Amino acid sequence: MHLLRMTSPLAPAALLCGCATLFNGTTNTLKVESPTPAVAVSISNANKATVANVTTPSEVKLHPAEGPFMLIFKDAAGHQQDYEVQRGLSGWLFGNVLLGGLIGLGIDLGTGSLHTLKPHEVNMDMLTGVNLADPEGPRASAATPAGTPPVTAAAAAVPAPVAQTEARAPEAPAPVPPKSVVLMAGQLVKAYPGTAFLAQAKPDGRVLATLDGSETVTLNTAMSNPSGQWWFVKIGNQAGWVAANRLIASP
Repeated sequence: MHLLRMTSPLAPAALLCGCATLFNGTTNTLKVESPTPAVAVSISNANKATVANVTTPSEVKLHPAEGPFMLIFKDAAGHQQDYEVQRGLSGWLFGNVLLGGLIGLGIDLGTGSLHTLKPHEVNMDMLTGVNLADPEGPRASAATPAGTPPVTAAAAAVPAPVAQTEARAPEAPAPVPPKSVVLMAGQLVKAYPGTAFLAQAKPDGRVLATLDGSETVTLNTAMSNPSGQWWFVKIGNQAGWVAANRLIASP
């Protein structure tokens, strides 16, 4: 007992208040930060009650006995990481055995001072979920962005719908190229159905009519240009141009 009095001048205080209460107090300081600036952090205790809302970097006083604590980090870009801070036994538990005895242990149990935060610092990387203050420790879990419905087992079992192609009517067969015929001015001919009767001798000329093949075409004057050979013709009381390869000599 004489040695105890010599080496433990704080023993009387430990007897009165408990070692952990004397040296740690009833709260621990948790430091929260992130390389990403101004990350919002919500902290809730084991009962899921919110005990603090801060912005990094901050220091928060927490009662370890209320842990474990869930820290929810959210940055301006919409990233979210959830990280749990555990509670553990304070090293001063053994001090009570040596100095405070059962009285000090009872006091520490009553005040909750036997517990401590693990870890005391969280420096959250918002992209990887790594606590940079404890890289070898547990990682955070990335949360699903707000508004995204959870995927249920039933939904996951439903196969993705097969893309449907729009139904299309079968295309008409390509017309057989017309045979070359010898045409002369004054000759009466027919035209293939669908032949364009044009105001100008060019494929993109103004269409006067689209022939159905029943019309009698009177040939007048032939001409050639870069787009092909053309005939100036008369159909009824109208005159215009028809491509030579669209005309059929009448039998």
